[in-house]
Amino acid sequence: LQAMQSLELHNAALSKKVDLLRAETALLEGKLSASHTSLSSLQHTHDSLSLDHASLVQAHSALQQQHSSLQHSFSSLQRDFNECSSSLSSVKSHLSTLQKDHASLTSAFSTTSSKLSLASSKISELSSSLRHSVPLSV
Repeated sequence: LQAMQSLELHNAALSKKVDLLRAETALLEGKLSASHTSLSSLQHTHDSLSLDHASLVQAHSALQQQHSSLQHSFSSLQRDFNECSSSLSSVKSHLSTLQKDHASLTSAFSTTSSKLSLASSKISELSSSLRHSVPLSV
């Protein structure tokens, strides 16, 4: 009888241990499920970051191409600007020459006009002098 009671106590103790182990197992299964969910979330985040990285690499490549194109355009504009600057200097030089020529022509015109006026005045004097010296009726 005592052995039976001892076995029952031992059986009850084992049942408690089994219950405790079941509770621990349920707890560990919950933790495992939570870890699996976290791992899935991390995998999803990793995949998303990989896609973002690929997009950024493509965007970087596109920006490098645009930068290269802009540098080429800038070099072309710089050459055009230098050519325009050179042409402008040439035009300014020609304008200066034309202004000097205009001033010379204006001066020459003024001198010629004065001489013509003087000649016209002398012609008038001579004409008047001739009229007085030649008799009207011949």
